[in-house]
Amino acid sequence: MLPAVRSVTVRGLRWKIGKIRDKGERGACEAPSVPGREMDIPVHGGTRNDLDTLCHELLHAAYWDLDEEAVYETATDIAKVLWRCGWRKQMECRA
Repeated sequence: MLPAVRSVTVRGLRWKIGKIRDKGERGACEAPSVPGREMDIPVHGGTRNDLDTLCHELLHAAYWDLDEEAVYETATDIAKVLWRCGWRKQMECRA
């Protein structure tokens, strides 16, 4: 398994990571002003949609003032480019 990511820092602020466990769930990102803020990101799977969700929530964290449409379009574009460049989640099997 990959090492567990417990937190991320975006533009100098730290978010605790809450993990999405059910397929079909969307990510979430609490406002930078929330004490103990949390970001929910996909923990299972390695689909382009998971990559898109990760990009989307990181953009929210970085640019909280951007409207949802701008975040949605930009995250999808970034995820498409990264996917085309071969970025995939690597799962390590330990016997």
